[in-house]
Amino acid sequence: MMEKLLMKSIRTALFKANLKGKVRKSHSRIIIDCGNKKLVDELRFVPGIASYSPCLKKSFNDVYVSVKKFVSVKKPKTFRISSQRVNKNVSKTSVSYDMDLGARVVDDFGLKVNLRSPELNIGVEFIDVSYVFTKKYSGMGGLPQNTRNKFSALIDSKKSLVAALLLIKRGLFPNFFCVKKGCVDGLDDFLFYNYDIVYIDDWRDVEGKVVSVGWGLEKLNRINALKDRGCLVLTPVVNSEATFINKYKTFLNK
Repeated sequence: MMEKLLMKSIRTALFKANLKGKVRKSHSRIIIDCGNKKLVDELRFVPGIASYSPCLKKSFNDVYVSVKKFVSVKKPKTFRISSQRVNKNVSKTSVSYDMDLGARVVDDFGLKVNLRSPELNIGVEFIDVSYVFTKKYSGMGGLPQNTRNKFSALIDSKKSLVAALLLIKRGLFPNFFCVKKGCVDGLDDFLFYNYDIVYIDDWRDVEGKVVSVGWGLEKLNRINALKDRGCLVLTPVVNSEATFINKYKTFLNK
């Protein structure tokens, strides 16, 4: 269920960015067949993705072609091969692939193996075919959108917008109640389903039984008033506000 929702979000991200590609599942991986480099930037906004990597794709027998291409382009002095058999039907073990591919790199390029701190760490995953990569990008993490219930997001500041984003990352789906126009600008990058925006004159006009607000002592009276109405008030916070804001500074600066 969650994988299907995540794949739907990825397809929507492709559509919003005017990118063509095919999204499919193979074993425990979601594979996106898209040759546009712009996809790397688009995927970082999709809740539910822990990490992703641009890959070179070849058959099992031709996996060294991809490895050799990365080594030729990067020109490292030391390297490491990190193989993983996602498809357990592959005959050879991951260690065997590490040794065989590494030996060929040493023979062809004269490089040294460094398992602890290589200049180039070449990842190889054997799924339906071989996928070879050297970069791993961190995603937003969390859960795919729309895997849990709805909530009302009371938006009157950047902090309240970030609070809503934290809940969206946990799979909840928002209905926005905005005290002023334009206060949800930029959030569209993180949303992959249709959502409602209601503009209200006063925060007391927010509707719903589950309400999110921003954090801070200045919100304490508001939180208590909503609780007195029988609302479940969600005030997600982070260990380091500065660290979190820096992580999403692109979003906050919109």
